[in-house]
Amino acid sequence: MQAPKIDPRTYQDIVAETETLAHEFSGWQPQADGVPDAGQALIRIFGRFTDLIIQRLNRVPEKNFLAFLNLIGTEPLPPQPARVPLTFRLADNAPVDAVVPVGAQAAAPPAAGEEDEVIFETEQELLVTRSQIVAAYVYEPATDRYSDCMPQVQGQSDTPFTIFAGTQPVDHELYLACDPLLLDAAGRTVRINLYSPEQWQWERWPIQWAYWREDGWQPLTVTSQYVTAPGQWQVTI
Repeated sequence: MQAPKIDPRTYQDIVAETETLAHEFSGWQPQADGVPDAGQALIRIFGRFTDLIIQRLNRVPEKNFLAFLNLIGTEPLPPQPARVPLTFRLADNAPVDAVVPVGAQAAAPPAAGEEDEVIFETEQELLVTRSQIVAAYVYEPATDRYSDCMPQVQGQSDTPFTIFAGTQPVDHELYLACDPLLLDAAGRTVRINLYSPEQWQWERWPIQWAYWREDGWQPLTVTSQYVTAPGQWQVTI
């Protein structure tokens, strides 16, 4: 954090202001042909010395700030090299993993107003592997919920996610196999009784019924469903 300048004027500002004052109070004006005269030389000498004084004056707040830091026992950190995150990727269809050694150099484009590139070096050895993350999920057993975190893990999304909390309910499937009864379930009436020792409220669940055929799963229409007792549910399809 830099302290505000006491006098923000530059050398050019001082010269321009002095020339204006000299013209107003003495009638002096520069040569018409643009050739510097003695007056312009004196003005520029005055501007140079004034600029030096202003530069020293503007350092006063900084010195006071440093004195305050010393008073509370805080010292500025010495200059340190810049650090940036780097991402290394293997070439397409690379046959083996690659090792990036310590001190491997990477160049960044020159900063504004600079000509030389900024060189960075790796701090430690890095193994670039061919293995890829296929899926990333979070599961919360207490609420039976999950979250798909693949966009955040792959860097496609910058939004944070909680690693032990799910946001979507987990789908559960129960398969009933009884060919004599269910082979042609669409053509007959089937009554199913479900019992829960924990007295689940079956009727509140978003349950869907379907049966398997050679061309895939086919939906079943529920003709009636009702609770026969706490934790007991009868479904007719």
